[in-house]
Amino acid sequence: MRATPFLWIAGVVTALVIAFFAYYAMRRWGTKSGLDDIMQNGLLVFTVIGAFWTLWLTAQNNETAWLAFSESTRPSALFRVLTSQPENGEPVSFILYENHSRSDVEKMRAIIKISSGGEAVDLSDMLPKDMLLPAGDSRQRKLLPYSDPKEHGFDLKTKAAAEEKIKLVVGYSFTHGGKRITVPAQQTYMWNPNKEIWELEY
Repeated sequence: MRATPFLWIAGVVTALVIAFFAYYAMRRWGTKSGLDDIMQNGLLVFTVIGAFWTLWLTAQNNETAWLAFSESTRPSALFRVLTSQPENGEPVSFILYENHSRSDVEKMRAIIKISSGGEAVDLSDMLPKDMLLPAGDSRQRKLLPYSDPKEHGFDLKTKAAAEEKIKLVVGYSFTHGGKRITVPAQQTYMWNPNKEIWELEY
């Protein structure tokens, strides 16, 4: 078992206490009732150390149990991008996000980014910020591949015509156990200009 920093510190402190009492006992050896006093004080100190050790081991076990419970109740969402029928001559996609776990996904923030070469734009504001996604719930958001990125300064149609490789990354973050957990790239898609659809990158 790998020793924790606490175990190392406790071991060093215990060794120092033993060394101190051994040295002190040798100095008092032979004095009247001196050794008895030393042994009594030594027993008291080691009793305190034992209580301190037990307290920390109990706290450590409780922390381990809490972490295991927290991990077992950790929720998860699934983000996907699907293609639908074109509207008014423009391709249409949908961002689907679902919660198949037994716990609510709290304060969820979407991570949606489109990039090409050295240029990238963030479309995360298309979904509500710090939303609640209850257990078993599923929702969707329409994504117009040409119009929506263009509103953010990214001309996907022009870049596709120039045969640039265009990537769409979807992920999310949420809070659990008092911490924000981030899944920055759950799925990655590449734009197929011939079919005008997002295809999952393997």
